[in-house]
Amino acid sequence: MHQGSDRCGILRRTEYTTCHVTIPEQVRPVAAIAVADQFYSLFKAQQSLQDAQAIAQRLQEQGDPSLITLLPTGYAIWVWEPDAQVLVRRRPSLPPRPPLQERYHPCHIRVPHHGDRLAAIRVGDHYYSLFRIVNQAHHAQRASAKLSDRGHGVVITQTVRGYALWLLEPDAQPDTPTPETNLD
Repeated sequence: MHQGSDRCGILRRTEYTTCHVTIPEQVRPVAAIAVADQFYSLFKAQQSLQDAQAIAQRLQEQGDPSLITLLPTGYAIWVWEPDAQVLVRRRPSLPPRPPLQERYHPCHIRVPHHGDRLAAIRVGDHYYSLFRIVNQAHHAQRASAKLSDRGHGVVITQTVRGYALWLLEPDAQPDTPTPETNLD
């Protein structure tokens, strides 16, 4: 956490400024905060502090420095963007790529340093944990690109609730036998 943060690991409003930044290979500018001449893009919002801290800790363990700020409806997790530039002007947006849909099998996994059983899919010999479900394909593509740029393996599947983003869990172990039925 940032050294000036309070004892709960949350930055005080006086410790950062809000802005938008451009990130290489990112089509649109993203919401960000500036802290000591470093930029952090918005990664995720959570309602509970405990959930926000768990996500921030997981990002830290994966080598992605992160910060937490207070929102009117909860907490925001921000991830360091070493190549970010403050937005000067809007770039034209490109049409989103279609979502990736692969053959997959639903399952549950356990990962080291995370006590809970996680909803997951198996694609070949790899396991992916459920990260988020979004309503629109372009939101899934944008989040997938951002996560991929940070080195995460991502799979997008279409569900009745929208588009599910799944993150590669290289150290995952199956919690129960994986069914051989396909959800496509």
